[in-house]
Amino acid sequence: MKAHVLAQSVRHLALAIAALAPLPACTQSAPVSSIVRQTASTEAAESTNTARRTSATRTLQGQVVGVADGDTITILGEDNRRTRIRLQGIDAPESQQAFGQVSKRNLSDLVFNRQVVVEYDKTDRYGRTVGKVLADGRDVNLEQVRAGLAWHYKHYQDEQSPQDRRLYARAETEARTAKRGLWADPDARAPWDFRHGKRGPTEEDRTTAARGLSMPAHTRPTRMTAKARATTATGPSLLLFIVPARPES
Repeated sequence: MKAHVLAQSVRHLALAIAALAPLPACTQSAPVSSIVRQTASTEAAESTNTARRTSATRTLQGQVVGVADGDTITILGEDNRRTRIRLQGIDAPESQQAFGQVSKRNLSDLVFNRQVVVEYDKTDRYGRTVGKVLADGRDVNLEQVRAGLAWHYKHYQDEQSPQDRRLYARAETEARTAKRGLWADPDARAPWDFRHGKRGPTEEDRTTAARGLSMPAHTRPTRMTAKARATTATGPSLLLFIVPARPES
């Protein structure tokens, strides 16, 4: 009797084991390669969504009828409306800075009198439309950075798509390394510093130095007041009382 009960128990145990055997095959984890593919797909989707959130939502088309400097143009639309465009993601030297005029000429060569498309999503406090300018599908903003005639404006890089941020940053690094354009100047001064009074050499300073004058290129000429000039005329013994005027703005 005991042997019969034991045999029956063994059969029940065998049946239970057989029933559980397929479960590992059904519940096993997905292959690592599959997980990697899914992760990559998710990251790509997130990147695309981020780009959509940060990329331009509107476009303008028109002919470039004016180039103010290395990062500002004016276009004439189909309705004969003029729109001032500030190139997004870059900051070119100011007109009074070294390479300011060179940057302007390069931008003019790229777009003046040509039809362009502007992708944008904001207007700045000066009423300018801020966007990416495309000429024949080429990113003009990026070309200015590649030529070494504009900085990647990292202060506003969050307004760019992740892809544009990488492209512009890489273009600036390559231009720096090659000493292209303004990067040939060891004293290159960022325009945002120039605008806030931290002024480096200007075009006028470069011209002065090129003519062989003894004044250092980084030194701005100082004007004396009429009183100082009159005092100077009385003799060298009174030079201690000369008061220089404020530097030129």
